[in-house]
Formats: sequence, structure tokens, C-alpha cells
Amino acid sequence: MRIPKFPTENRDVVANEMQLRKLWHEFDRIRHGKRKSAAHSARAIQLALLTMQRRGEIARMERSHIDLDRQRWEIPKENKKERRRSVTPLSDWALEIVTEAMAASPAPYLFPARALGGVSDGGIEPHSLTTFMRRLRMRLRIHDITVHDLRRTGRTMLTDDERFDGEGVDEATAERVLNHRVGSDAQAAYDWNAYLGKKRRALELWAEELRRIVYGEVAGTARERRVAGTPEAQRRISQLGQVSPLNSATGQRTTVNTATQTEYNSKNESCIRSRRGRGRKVGMA
Repeated sequence: MRIPKFPTENRDVVANEMQLRKLWHEFDRIRHGKRKSAAHSARAIQLALLTMQRRGEIARMERSHIDLDRQRWEIPKENKKERRRSVTPLSDWALEIVTEAMAASPAPYLFPARALGGVSDGGIEPHSLTTFMRRLRMRLRIHDITVHDLRRTGRTMLTDDERFDGEGVDEATAERVLNHRVGSDAQAAYDWNAYLGKKRRALELWAEELRRIVYGEVAGTARERRVAGTPEAQRRISQLGQVSPLNSATGQRTTVNTATQTEYNSKNESCIRSRRGRGRKVGMA
């Protein structure tokens, strides 16, 4: 089957919540499947969405670039489009995927290239992620979304005031999350701060919002985010009646129970108001 190419002009595609949900659950299914190369690609794109970094930077991620203790990813300038080193904080959810990728790959690269005769020493090619994404979205009947569009989607949602009731992320911090230069050349020459604190808070907020979109979870503390995959959390996810959870052992979706959906959604909304009421303003001086 011939796979059509994407147009080359500047794009303005932003995925909606339903598309993100369908994509993420399919990535989850592939991650627990038997095809290792496909699982590597699924993890890579999930991590790209969580960190909002480029596919080439994800593809070249090495073990030596990861600081597990400080939950950060140091991207060497050789791997950057801007040709300057950057540091990306890893949210708890991103760290889970990184740890899983490390366990699945004995190679120096977290996402190794496919090798016919054994383990590859090289990282996956960025265009392989593009092809994987293209085939996946065609199978799911999702129109015209690329890996880079996920970066644009995260950036757009992160600064959406209505989405966070005015408690979202300011534009300067969002640009720094993308590792874009902020300000004039003179400012860049004199300001060498990494703004890791603001970037970390922004990426944690994005992980919470993405978890709400994908699973219906409202994650509060770090511990609550870590236990989101427990049977109790999965039971609460199924009560939403939006997308039934995957059984990691069988790869099949369980039956959705919507009997308590109204009651759960009411509690869910109360939790959201309570979290926002704590005044978690992100990225403001």
C-alpha cells in the first residue's frame, strides 16, 4: 500500500483531545506487544509528546544523556537544531518511559535502530518515527498528524488560559520548554540561566493535563501519579466511560462500566477546582 507524503509547506496542525487519546492508547498497546522495534518507536513518540522535544533529539537519546537522580535529560549541542546544549527536566511520567526504554534496550541508545543480525549500536532514524506515525494514524483513521505536530500540540495546549482557568504557563516559559531562544541577542548573550525550575513545573503540569486527556486521571502529588497504573486507578478510569483501559497482559480492552460515571465526574470536577484553587501559577516571576 502506497503511503501518501505530507505536504512540505508550513503546517498549523494541532491534535485534539480525542486524537491524542486514540494515539496514546494505541502506543500503549504496541509497547506491550511482541514487536520490539515497534515498541521502541511507540515509546519514543510518547516521550516526544511528554517532553515536547524534536523527533531527531529523541532518536539520538543515549543513556549517558540521562540523569536519573535529578530527573533530567541533557541534550548535547550536536543533537540540537540550534547547535547549543540544553537540559530538559523529566516529569515523573516521562521518567517512567525512559526507565522502561533503558530496560528494553541493551544498546547505548534508548531507541536503537532495527538490526537483522542482532543488536544495533545506532539509534533509530528520525524518518523511521515519521513512517511509524504515518502508518499508525492511517490505521486509526486520524487525518494528517505528524510527530512534530505533537510538539506543536503540547506547546499550544500548555499556554491555553481557558484550559487551566488562567493558571497555565506563560509564553516565555513555554518557549524555553521547547528550547527556543527567548528575547534579543543581547539578552541571550547575558542570560545563561537554564530556568530548570520553571521548565520542570511546566512539564509536570503538561503531564497532569495529558494524563487527564488520555486516562481521565486528575493527578495531584507525585505519589498519586506513580500509582495511577494500579487496579484501583484503572477501575476509576473505566468509570469515566471515555476509553476503556488496556489489560497489559492480554492487550485487550476491558468492559467499560458507566453506572457511576455521573458521580465520578462530579468528584473529578471538585478535585480539579481544589487543585486550581491552590494557586499553582506556573512560570511567572
